[in-house]
Amino acid sequence: MLIRFGYKSAFLFFTLVVGANLLFTPLLKMTGMSSQLSLFVVNSIASSAALTCVAWLIERKCENIQQASKWFGISLVVCTAASYYLIFIY
Repeated sequence: MLIRFGYKSAFLFFTLVVGANLLFTPLLKMTGMSSQLSLFVVNSIASSAALTCVAWLIERKCENIQQASKWFGISLVVCTAASYYLIFIY
């Protein structure tokens, strides 16, 4: 299955991720969490949630809530691994 995203999907995805970063990263830093850890937590959750929203609402890849839950779980694993690599290793 080839996954394709249009311009509208990419714009919504990046808007949600950047908005979550601007909103939640400073809040987590105010609680005493380090900058890297707060970026990791926010990016992991926001990117997987945004990817699920785009796949479910715009691209119509998910037909029911079970597929959306499975999509969210898989994207959470992938986005967490990618966030960990980009923030802590690279």
